[in-house]
Amino acid sequence: MKAKSNKHDLSAVLVLSLVLTSILIINGNFKTGQVVGGQGSILADSNPDGANILVNGVNQGFTARTVPVSVGTHNVVISKTGYLDYSTTVNVASGEIVRVNTNLMVDPNYWDSTQYGSVTVMSTPPMSNVFIDDVYKGVTPITIRNVSPGTHGIRVSKAGYNEYINTIYTYAQQDNNFNVNLVP
Repeated sequence: MKAKSNKHDLSAVLVLSLVLTSILIINGNFKTGQVVGGQGSILADSNPDGANILVNGVNQGFTARTVPVSVGTHNVVISKTGYLDYSTTVNVASGEIVRVNTNLMVDPNYWDSTQYGSVTVMSTPPMSNVFIDDVYKGVTPITIRNVSPGTHGIRVSKAGYNEYINTIYTYAQQDNNFNVNLVP
């Protein structure tokens, strides 16, 4: 006996066919690293991993992560505490995955106050050279961050003045202040 076809059966077959075709396309494109439709993706990765991802100022989680985005230009910022932010602009085409991969640079001005302390040195006269543990740090007035807790040698000098040499003790989570009066 021949089954009767009607308009509704044909519509169901057409919809099922479109769904199956879409699944095949999605699976096929996923394997080639593409996204179907009017959007693309940004694959954000960093060293070290676990950095924050901002796309157009919106938090998107942590690296490594693929973020779906609309077609067009996007500002990507990858940031992590203790490191300099990495910022770039990418243009994403339909179906494209743009890779943003960076080696984050340590921020030399970062101060982890939970593990380290700081030393602030002021002097008379100003613009005197400051050394901590015989390493030149700059001229006064100066705040030196990321100083490990404990005993350190301090030396302050300026041409035409007697050198100041002492031992200091620094504490974590504290700014250790020193005023030095150099004698001519």
